Amino acid sequence: MWSDTDTNGLSLSLMETDVNNGIFEENLLFTIIDISSGNKLKLSDGDTASISYLDNTLLTPVNLSTNGINTFEIKNIVAIATIFDRYISSTERTSVIEPILVNSFGERISQAFKDEQLFIQSEITNSQMKKQTFSYIVQVKDSEGIIISLSWITSELLPEESLLVARSWFPLTAGSYFIEIFVWDKLTDVTSLSPTRTMDVQVLE
Repeated sequence: MWSDTDTNGLSLSLMETDVNNGIFEENLLFTIIDISSGNKLKLSDGDTASISYLDNTLLTPVNLSTNGINTFEIKNIVAIATIFDRYISSTERTSVIEPILVNSFGERISQAFKDEQLFIQSEITNSQMKKQTFSYIVQVKDSEGIIISLSWITSELLPEESLLVARSWFPLTAGSYFIEIFVWDKLTDVTSLSPTRTMDVQVLE
């Protein structure tokens, strides 16, 4: 038996459930933390787990070759399944609280002024039972919809871990601004990990 996470896998011994009844069973366990051992296979959420069984039982009646030696029919039987801890759509893999503006000390501010450094901060939580890499992207547009700032940070969340992340912004002119927050798994071949968050900011003189 093997998985996408542990391609070497492990060998299992199955016990016959009754005398000569031809039914063999074993309980299989899965782990996302420990290594594979015994009847426990390591995998990650969304892995394909595969079981291979080589069957070389005799046919009935037994076929004989020309030299009188018993022959066997050999079949390699493979079963596969996709394993989910629980189904989580791509945009629910992380949760992001509404962004806020903070100063360089991490203190929340209610008013923004030009020529002052601001930080756009959110808390991201990994909703899964596995690690998740992410890119936190902040895009700022002016009142005409022109992007005047784009920045990001890439990091990793442990299972069910929460992390405060922030990107700086230095507004040079007063006015109305529209901020968009994206959380993607990476910066190329993008999969969004949560819905886009937005906020309106009025920068004062």
